[in-house]
Amino acid sequence: MKSQYIVALGLLMGILVPHFLKAQNEVDALRYSFQGTPGSARSLGMGGAFGALGADPSAFWNNPGGLGMYKRNAFELSFKFNDRTTSSSFLGNTEESSDVGTRIQNLAMITTRKSNQDERLQVTFGFGVGNLNTYDERILIEGTNSTSTLMDVFAFQAQGTPQDLIYDQFPFSAGLAYDTYLIDPLDTIAHTYIPAENANRTSQTKVIDRSGRHNEMTFGFGFSFDEKWSGGVSLGIQTAFYRETSSYTEKFPESDYIVGYTFNEDINAGGSGVVARIGGIYRASEWLRVGAGWQSPVRLNIDDAYSTSINSSFVDGSTFSAFSPELSSNFSVRVPGKLMVNSAFILGKSGVIAADYEYSDFSNIQMRSEGLSSDYSYEEENETIRNIYTVSHKVKVGMEWRLIEWLRLRAGASYQTSPFEDGVAQSDAILNYTGGLGFRKGKFYLDLAGAYQAGSESYWLYNPALVDETRIDTELISGIITIGFRY
Repeated sequence: MKSQYIVALGLLMGILVPHFLKAQNEVDALRYSFQGTPGSARSLGMGGAFGALGADPSAFWNNPGGLGMYKRNAFELSFKFNDRTTSSSFLGNTEESSDVGTRIQNLAMITTRKSNQDERLQVTFGFGVGNLNTYDERILIEGTNSTSTLMDVFAFQAQGTPQDLIYDQFPFSAGLAYDTYLIDPLDTIAHTYIPAENANRTSQTKVIDRSGRHNEMTFGFGFSFDEKWSGGVSLGIQTAFYRETSSYTEKFPESDYIVGYTFNEDINAGGSGVVARIGGIYRASEWLRVGAGWQSPVRLNIDDAYSTSINSSFVDGSTFSAFSPELSSNFSVRVPGKLMVNSAFILGKSGVIAADYEYSDFSNIQMRSEGLSSDYSYEEENETIRNIYTVSHKVKVGMEWRLIEWLRLRAGASYQTSPFEDGVAQSDAILNYTGGLGFRKGKFYLDLAGAYQAGSESYWLYNPALVDETRIDTELISGIITIGFRY
């Protein structure tokens, strides 16, 4: 199975890396727009299909009408474990790397009480903190190339530029390559350049380390009337942090001139924004609940810093280093809103079957400059967004079955269509499988859940016209444990 959005995201990043001119683009916009739904191990075990059931922390981020379903005060805390393994295949060589981590998935505190004016009305107030996305990943690519090097890209970029202006024109790429003697002048009149070494059994290695979180702190209000209608709103503050460092190394074991060099890139970004949600649930009968919700667009204001460096070494023992300036940018990403429809079928005291649907239009993502970077229009990036992104549909289904009085069994799955237009990348959808167990004893409860996702990514070390594709297969195993009590 291939997760299509990961495939195309990798494809775009492979074409655009090295970034050279702008550290942010439509790839970054999609990263911040692709958000999950935090929740407890109970909701995750049911594939996230919990919108019409409520009385779960996922109500803050799914259908806030579910906040009105709480009948008692509650405190819940969830921890998440991730084990991500990547396997890259490049020029017949395969390398594996992994990243393992734990974090707090969400925390929720709920207080609820009957109205003094009408006992049929119950009101709920809540506070929650949840993780919308995690960017932790490590990728190792390695192979031996005999047809091209990254120096070819640097030399092509410098063509027609006088020697004393190369760094000023290309301070993040070709300028560094020239200052570290990786490209040499061929014609000082025409200002043409050639790589310092022709490709001949070049060892190429790239290590990419990504880290970061996209979290939200939210406040919610819910109500239920006559145990028939429930509604709610939530207002959240999102914070996103992303860091990517990469080291690309080329070594020339057969060269009489150059030993090798390393090209380093560093991206450090962070920002925040405000989001609102509203939703409601209707108990149509003893066995059927239906609901709907809406999430507003979010404008995330991002501060971004980008820098590069090159270190080279030569056979005669000489070494050279060059560093770019730090490119600081202030920009915003308008994350599109969502529409949600929910349903649940109550099977008496035996269990429940539920299904949710979400609609998001990723072509509505917008980027714009902010603050000191307001002179850049992002017209090209926004045009690309409109051309390559489209509507994405997500369906979540799940079930819970009461095995005995204190034990529940859960299973679920989610299916999301690609956010990319046809022809941009492979058309595979995103598919996740989940399952879990729940234990209830008086006021205390403990839930366990696990999820599995596999995907493939297309990546290029530099210009796809010069280098073969790298295939990156990813397996992600997640586990959540939730502890809580109601009083």
